Amino acid sequence: MLKVFLVEDEFIVREGIKNNIDWTKEGFIFCGEAPDGELAYKLIQSKKPDIIITDIKMPFMNGLELSRLVKNELPESKVIILSGYEEFSFAQEAVNIGVTEYLLKPVSSAELIKVVKRVGQQIIHERREKENYEKYRQEIKENEDYAKRRYLEELIEGRLSTAKILERGKKLGLDMSAEYYQIMLFKYNFKNTEEGYSEELLKLNKTLNDVNSRYKNIIFFNREIEGNVLIIKGKTLENIDETRRKYIKEIKEIFSFYPKVSYFGGIGRPVNRLTRIPKS
Repeated sequence: MLKVFLVEDEFIVREGIKNNIDWTKEGFIFCGEAPDGELAYKLIQSKKPDIIITDIKMPFMNGLELSRLVKNELPESKVIILSGYEEFSFAQEAVNIGVTEYLLKPVSSAELIKVVKRVGQQIIHERREKENYEKYRQEIKENEDYAKRRYLEELIEGRLSTAKILERGKKLGLDMSAEYYQIMLFKYNFKNTEEGYSEELLKLNKTLNDVNSRYKNIIFFNREIEGNVLIIKGKTLENIDETRRKYIKEIKEIFSFYPKVSYFGGIGRPVNRLTRIPKS
């Protein structure tokens, strides 16, 4: 269920909203309340509600100031503002901040829960769209990874001409042109899978990906359980040597912080043609 947080400085109004609506029955969790924006902000940071209902005029921190902070900190949360003021400037500022609804007091319980439900449906719809988008992105990535693995296999097996290597590489977003090439094989794994293993693995993978993204002269291929294949490119043999040494040094420094990880690699000899990469 979605969580609702209420910010209202008038005690009677706050109690009325909290108690006159059966939040659980309506499909929501009433997760907290506060009499002003300053106190509310601290609680909102910890409880992370999906919907915040807030008055606009309050001591210490008003509803607009709170809304601005909340939208920066929790951009996916929705804000419903309650106001006794019809002034256009308030509504305009609320729109600029990203407030979802702007209601004028007095607001009945029936009207408020109707709006809250509408906002809740909007949140659910947005989350489903995001999930579908993430699934689509994952499928695209998996297809790209598979295409890259097939390309690498054909390249290493010597089944592609120079023109095909360059053409297929370009379609995959890989710049294969260089004077010299060198293959490097690399694999790592945790020595055990005790508690915290998954979190450590994610952290390590992210660190390695950040490092890999900085090396424009290395093309990376992920072969899943078989490890990684790196094609190091360079204008000269010295370039190849420098890039390789720098990369290996950086990788070793990273793994020095992960004593539970074992790793190994192999380095082939440099070659000066794409079609000779299988020899590397």
